[in-house]
Amino acid sequence: MSSSISQAVRELAEPKLAEFTEKLIPTVDPERILGVRMPALRKLAKKLLREHPQEVTEFKAAVPHVFQEEDLLHVLLLNEERDFATWHAKITSFLPYMTNWTLTDAVSPACVKGRNAANLPKLERACLNWMLDDRVYVQRLGAVVLMSLLGTEYFSPEHLRKEYEYYGIETCAVDGMCQTRCPVNINTGDLIRRLRSENQDKLAATGWKVAAQQWGVMDKVAGKSLTVAQKLPFPVVHGTTSIARKVMGDDMVPSYKKGLPVGGPARKPHKDATAEIVFFPACVNSMFGGVDGDGKHDPVNATQAFIRLCERTGVKYRIPDNIGEMCCATPWKSKGFTDGYSIMSDRVLKSLWEATDGGRLPVVCDASSCTEGLEVMREKVIKALEHKIVNGLKPGEPDFSRLRMYDAVQFAADNMLDKLTVSAPLPSIALHPTCSMTHLGTQPAFEKIANAMSDDVYVPKNWGCCGYAGDRGMLHPELTASATEAEAAELSEQKQFAAYISANRTCEQGMTEATGHSYQNVLQLLERTTR
Repeated sequence: MSSSISQAVRELAEPKLAEFTEKLIPTVDPERILGVRMPALRKLAKKLLREHPQEVTEFKAAVPHVFQEEDLLHVLLLNEERDFATWHAKITSFLPYMTNWTLTDAVSPACVKGRNAANLPKLERACLNWMLDDRVYVQRLGAVVLMSLLGTEYFSPEHLRKEYEYYGIETCAVDGMCQTRCPVNINTGDLIRRLRSENQDKLAATGWKVAAQQWGVMDKVAGKSLTVAQKLPFPVVHGTTSIARKVMGDDMVPSYKKGLPVGGPARKPHKDATAEIVFFPACVNSMFGGVDGDGKHDPVNATQAFIRLCERTGVKYRIPDNIGEMCCATPWKSKGFTDGYSIMSDRVLKSLWEATDGGRLPVVCDASSCTEGLEVMREKVIKALEHKIVNGLKPGEPDFSRLRMYDAVQFAADNMLDKLTVSAPLPSIALHPTCSMTHLGTQPAFEKIANAMSDDVYVPKNWGCCGYAGDRGMLHPELTASATEAEAAELSEQKQFAAYISANRTCEQGMTEATGHSYQNVLQLLERTTR
């Protein structure tokens, strides 16, 4: 009977070892810890399999076990299973009891070793599935087992490189949200950007360099292309991009989808000698047109909405003369195309230095990720010129540390909201904060504006990065589907809200695709409710 196995485990208990073990696995109830040494458990497992196979079967069926060491013995017994399908089925049924690191780290299946090495690809797939599980120790199991296989013949450096190319590099949104959860403040996105930079595709790098040089043309072409694409039969456009993706690669050519909007209005300069701010309309809003609550084209996108709000509240603004040629440079930075990034950074900072009267006026941008991009651009250049700033700049040399970047959401909350009257409040609003809001610290301002427009504001508990990351969600739609799964599921259980809002055009597109609800920019709603 399985009770005899439990008794055999108890007989190996060492009280002093139990006290020590309690400190190593604080998530386990101390009453469940006997204090049994691993060598003794391994020896017992082999003896039981050899002499008492029937009792082993009964023991494995008698879950949950009483003691932690019985769980550990269970794992060791499963390790000896030689048939992969049987082992996988049994370990899967035991996953609910994988509640601490000693259990996950003890998994070492014999069914993939030696003659059974042909099962390694199956184990790899199992590990990747476990790493996508919601349970933290199941995720750890996938990572630990996968790492334990690195020395096998199957996991050659080339195999790892190919796998990491997709799972690590191509499908990383480089949004830096990992840094907000890391206890030692590590931003893995910085690593991925460096790896992308070090392994640039020469053709792609050249293409993006030319794009930086001719951004005024590229910006207009992108917007007009979306408008033209909507007028053509969907199968034609989708089929064309699908063929191009097969030829050039999924990481090079975006996939056209039915839900993509038409292009937005072109950005235009605006002169005002009495300006209080320099407005930097994001090019993403000219590429992707705005939408209303039904997903139909709305000519008053975030850019137009902010301009109307400025006029409504008496805020004087100017827009740089060469705005059509400027971008926050985030696309080049995230893809690792350093030459294009340098070209765009140089152009933008010099133009903003002139437009702001040497940093006298603040710069306000109408897309949260673009605001962050401008701030990062400024910080990078400042760091590169730090010795000059410390030791003294040459006469007339720009001191970019004087440039001040503000997100339009923060600016509206601080400088416009009190001057506006909400004449058409919304019954309810669901919010999607963005990664950039987290980095910029503007989420409170986002919520402040929402609360001014409605008495019923909902922020999903499971909100997180939408994974769209500019064009990443068009290159790898599965990234957005995975990233938004929990938030979309939570929203599906809620009532239908009167409006769904965010503060970045591609994030709005990503959430629209993920939830089926039409996400709009918060500036659009603020303009509309205060007419």
